[in-house]
Amino acid sequence: MFLTIKKKYTTNSLFFETFLVSFPIWLPILYCLLLFNFPSLSLVLVWLIIFLLGEIHFGITWIFVFDRRNHEFLLNHKIYSIFLPTLIVLFFIFVWFQISPFAAIFISTFFNIFHVSRQSTGITKLYTKEPICKKTASFIIYSNTILFLGYSFLKHFVAEYFSSDLLSILFYFSITYLILSLLLCIFLMFFLKEDINTWFATITGSLLYAPFLSNLDLVQAAAIGIGMHYSQYITLQIILYFRKSIASNHTQRAFNLFDSITNNKSIFVFYILFYTILMSLLIYLGSDVDVNENIFGNYNILYLIPFLFHNLHFYADMFMWKFSNSHIKKTIGSYLFKD
Repeated sequence: MFLTIKKKYTTNSLFFETFLVSFPIWLPILYCLLLFNFPSLSLVLVWLIIFLLGEIHFGITWIFVFDRRNHEFLLNHKIYSIFLPTLIVLFFIFVWFQISPFAAIFISTFFNIFHVSRQSTGITKLYTKEPICKKTASFIIYSNTILFLGYSFLKHFVAEYFSSDLLSILFYFSITYLILSLLLCIFLMFFLKEDINTWFATITGSLLYAPFLSNLDLVQAAAIGIGMHYSQYITLQIILYFRKSIASNHTQRAFNLFDSITNNKSIFVFYILFYTILMSLLIYLGSDVDVNENIFGNYNILYLIPFLFHNLHFYADMFMWKFSNSHIKKTIGSYLFKD
């Protein structure tokens, strides 16, 4: 049985599909090369990936909310679009002020992990309709994620309660499991009649948290892998934006900022730059993260603003890609793949 490449691309070619969506492995490779050859740039690299690239990824989410083609859908689902997001905001504000910023960010970290893992498994499902392939890809990604983050949590937060031998066993088991997972993906890539990108995306999702097995500090480990997540999300959202913008037949009776953002490419770019710079500035002024020691750092109220938007992004993405919903299928799914 030989490899069959199905031409089911969100981009215009297999190269860009692999390079930007299913297998953006070049990002962690480039990051590591710069980090190890220019260690003095470590803080700059963190800001470029986690904050600047990250805030572009967060900001582009709200195009869905701005687009008036979605307004009726949102108003018809007030529990999901208004009530629950409001509860999330109030919950994190309560935890931030009544317990501590550390507690709020610690809870949010699990929300973030769930969001990233869901995207990783969701991208594999873009390329295959076979249930067994979907389940296999999801199992590989989730199991590697649990192993890597579980090891990192034990090592950095509760190591005093575990023997070094136990941590070593978990480390070598995780490495072995990762290698076997990658070999399985390569085998399936060449011997199943499925889109090659299914298994490229599975490898990407499996490697995303692998840096936590290294001796790097938590911030750098997160930055190395998370860039792939950002690349995938930004690419898909930009594709959706431009295809929907070209297909839009909307006429504007008067200047409307939201309509302009969703239909005017120049204003769209200005919005992304403005949002990214504003949120990055608030993060910079609102945090004192020690890249070499503490991923959580010290935070003031300025950081709370982007922090709340981050969590709303995690929440919104739980619904934005559910193609079982007819509106989502029409307004997102129908534009996702190149004809």
